[in-house]
Amino acid sequence: MQSDLERTLYGSEYISFTPDVSLMTASSTVNAVFFAPFNGYITELLYGCGAITGTTNGVTALSLQRGSTSLASCAANAVNNTVTSSGNVSVVMSAGEVLNIKVTLGHTDNAITGFTIQVRMRHTLATE
Repeated sequence: MQSDLERTLYGSEYISFTPDVSLMTASSTVNAVFFAPFNGYITELLYGCGAITGTTNGVTALSLQRGSTSLASCAANAVNNTVTSSGNVSVVMSAGEVLNIKVTLGHTDNAITGFTIQVRMRHTLATE
């Protein structure tokens, strides 16, 4: 929770991704690539999904990367209707730099619904 002073000094934004799990094969690795929208910080990486069913379940790995360097990661999860977070992080980003999200799924029969990834960010507001 932000204090009143933090809300005055910083603006919070987020980017959401909703990959189509039905197009992913067993144990596939998928990357979402995006440009950092401003100079600032990434403060948290999260993902969640609805029903997880099938032979082997869930997300086995999810990380935010700059090139091949991991900046933040979330734990594996095979529990229905659960959000998993990296916890608070402070990753510096520069406007226009390329970042990517690497996701590895453990399911073998495309049985995850409502899969969503969110990157939370923060930037300094004008102080003039």
